[in-house]
Amino acid sequence: MLASKDDAVTLDSTAERTTEANEDAGERPAGSQVVRAREIHYDYVSGGGSLPVLNGLSLDIAESEIVMLTGPSGSGKTTLLTLIGALRTIQRGSLEVLGKELACASGADRLTLRREIGFVFQTHNLLDALTASQNVSLALELKSVCRENRDKAADALTKVGLGHRLGHRPNAMSIGECQRVSIARAIVNRPRLLLADEPTAALDNKSTERMLAMFRDLVDAEGCSMIAVTHDPRTMDVADRIIAMDDGRLHPGTPL
Repeated sequence: MLASKDDAVTLDSTAERTTEANEDAGERPAGSQVVRAREIHYDYVSGGGSLPVLNGLSLDIAESEIVMLTGPSGSGKTTLLTLIGALRTIQRGSLEVLGKELACASGADRLTLRREIGFVFQTHNLLDALTASQNVSLALELKSVCRENRDKAADALTKVGLGHRLGHRPNAMSIGECQRVSIARAIVNRPRLLLADEPTAALDNKSTERMLAMFRDLVDAEGCSMIAVTHDPRTMDVADRIIAMDDGRLHPGTPL
């Protein structure tokens, strides 16, 4: 589905920046990238046939950079995000993330990499039996950080405006609050790379403004990089680059 007319106006205002960023995507100095993708192809296989989703995509993401991926549904944005996050296995091409090549990475190597990445899923993926604090603390426990988990989880939840909801379970919170718990869980480990799929889709304007300021601070103060799939025009001003995708490729300067 195409974005609204307002989305197009927002993207038009950044078209020059977007075009320049895409044109030099493969020309950043060595050592400055957290992601280096070259000629990525990915097909979905179903019912004996295959559907191409990514078609020879190449892209660099620099350290301390916020990149917004835009484009119509089916353009390959979420597939690219899951490949970068080592949640899918690369089929063809080269994909280096945080200095690790994923094209031939073992399952153990991919698991190790995922511990350096924060994930914000569109569906939240919270455990209903756990409180907000416990859902966030779980990310720390998976990284073998056993002390002070509760305090770190509380701090992350306070940053997203949920310091008063530490003991609430997902079924006692709104969709927007669950989204913010998901964001707290993603940042609690102070990741080197943050991957987000529609992180503000369920948030009101006030919460969106707070989350975007927090993302910007995370990148500027701690050197994290962020890649987000979004259709939300409210997120565009915080981006260092806005990259449009269509038909599994980068589409520079196109207001989608």
